Amino acid sequence: MIKNYNFYIFLLALIAFLVILIIPSTSTLIHPDSSGYLEFAKYRTAFYPVFLDIFLYLGLSIDEIPIIQTFFFSISLYYLMKSVSRVCRKKYLLAMYTSVLIGNVWLVSLNNAILTESIYISLNMLAMAALINFFNTGLTRYIAIFSLMIGLAIGVRPSGAALFVLFPIIALSASSYFKNFKWNWVFALILPIIVTQTLETALYKSYHGNAQRESLLPMIFFGKGAMVQGNFKFYGPYKDSLSDFSKEIDLEFGKVNDFIKEIPYFWLKNQSIPNYEIYAQMKLFRNKRDFYAEKAGVSRDIFITELGKQRLLQEPYQFIKIGLYNYAASWGLRVTSFPPFLKEYNNWIKSQKHIPFNKEIKYLPMKGDKKPSIISMLAFPGLLIVGLLSGAIGIIFLTMLITRKKMPLPLILSGIFSLSAHGVLIFSSFVNVATPRYTTTQFPILLLTFLFLFLWLKKNKEHK
Repeated sequence: MIKNYNFYIFLLALIAFLVILIIPSTSTLIHPDSSGYLEFAKYRTAFYPVFLDIFLYLGLSIDEIPIIQTFFFSISLYYLMKSVSRVCRKKYLLAMYTSVLIGNVWLVSLNNAILTESIYISLNMLAMAALINFFNTGLTRYIAIFSLMIGLAIGVRPSGAALFVLFPIIALSASSYFKNFKWNWVFALILPIIVTQTLETALYKSYHGNAQRESLLPMIFFGKGAMVQGNFKFYGPYKDSLSDFSKEIDLEFGKVNDFIKEIPYFWLKNQSIPNYEIYAQMKLFRNKRDFYAEKAGVSRDIFITELGKQRLLQEPYQFIKIGLYNYAASWGLRVTSFPPFLKEYNNWIKSQKHIPFNKEIKYLPMKGDKKPSIISMLAFPGLLIVGLLSGAIGIIFLTMLITRKKMPLPLILSGIFSLSAHGVLIFSSFVNVATPRYTTTQFPILLLTFLFLFLWLKKNKEHK
């Protein structure tokens, strides 16, 4: 029986591998971010550039990397389905999960891009497979495997650190479910993180020597700082330079903030904010950042970090508001081409005398020429419903966990997966911006949320 199940799951993974290779991709191979990985820029973490280097060294071409990424994705799917099968012995559910997963062309197309998303998704799937095994068996080694996969995921994409929020939730859930708390769970969670981050640092130094590690955080701070308005009072040793540069930012970018306030449509507003923030990060006063930093006598990164930080600290309400808009935007896939909204959006856009940076920002949804999309009729309401329902599951689970209510295994797993997906998106919304790619990476975890919710509801029905 077990061999039969293993073959069935292997067949599902093999079909997934072949289908992903065959179906047309919605993604190009090379993206603007790809060069940072291929050339191992100093602001990138080590694991993905090293992954690319290993296979390029073995003689593969860039065009063949997607095959390797798809292979890893299929292996991760195999182990995930194998873990699920130990809790759920229904073959049709495993087939449904796999079908819906590979039916998401945006998700599987990420395997065809030189970006961290593919390996990050695969590692997350392996982590969740280990988590299912831990709660199913109680064996500590699965907690260590879970933490190892998370540690590797962080070394691929630093935003994976958002998953640290799961650690106390897992420990609390396990102590409640097993009616016991073991300190070796804590060590199993922490030790692999230390090991993986030590390894990542060693690999980084082997490429870059003792050069100071660069980061995207200064640009992120600068972009977020530019998105808030206020009567700013600066302090510190270079307050005059900060004040002068801040005034220039307000003269140039203040019109953006005024325009955003005037947008009367919730979804059009939250889809515009990330585009403006990315523009501020990447292009706003790129040359003047160096000029004012030199004037202040500090490095550019220190200067723009301080500028963004002081502006945000003086306007925390605006910072929170922008973060919430980013979070809402994470669930608004293709909303600006959603037919019921389209005519009103286009008419309002065309009535505006001036839209800041509309020509400069390619993806700003303010062109007034959007066409209705049939895909959006499914994608937007579908994803929104998924977000609302999974969010409700997470809240119910967290409430029951805090109040020490007894919960069956499917509900515990459904709740943890919900908090994982929403936690990552909330983290990204406040620490960076909302992008469809970030939401897409959470699709396998959201699917698990509903799979285990279904199992819980099914068991409840059978008991009645």
